[in-house]
Amino acid sequence: MFSLYPDFQIDVAAEQEKLKQADLVILQDPVYWYNVPSLTHRWFEEVLRYGWAYGEGGTPLQARKPSSA
Repeated sequence: MFSLYPDFQIDVAAEQEKLKQADLVILQDPVYWYNVPSLTHRWFEEVLRYGWAYGEGGTPLQARKPSSA
């Protein structure tokens, strides 16, 4: 992810589109002191936002099977 977004400017629309097209989503990232790296944390906050990934109107990922590795 750091090679895609070295300036931490995440292309939210592109990332959300990739998630909508995926049948299966596997999240794999290192965990340091019970947390993920800052860019991953930012990705979660910006891409998986309320109203899109969850909450009222947040249905694009409803049929997806999330998993972590």
